[in-house]
Amino acid sequence: MPDLVNAFFEVRLEQLFDLAGLAEQLFSSGGLEYRIVGGLATYLYVEEREPDAGRLTKDIDIVVRRADLEKIAKAAASFGLQASSGRGRGHVGSA
Repeated sequence: MPDLVNAFFEVRLEQLFDLAGLAEQLFSSGGLEYRIVGGLATYLYVEEREPDAGRLTKDIDIVVRRADLEKIAKAAASFGLQASSGRGRGHVGSA
């Protein structure tokens, strides 16, 4: 049974890294700076120090410059994604 739990963890981790890779491509294509923060950043930090203590998150939190929001929306559109905002937070997702 531990292999099944580990398999789920590995699949979820791969999905998050794929999403992070997409974010890297999107921001790099626009020459935009960003920082990954929140749960994934914490996971990566903890994983280096104590591999068995890491916990996954459902999404990726990214900090950007407010002045870059229009450029981010254009970069997202070039990837077939749509940028939106609400409640003071931005979101990029499928168009």
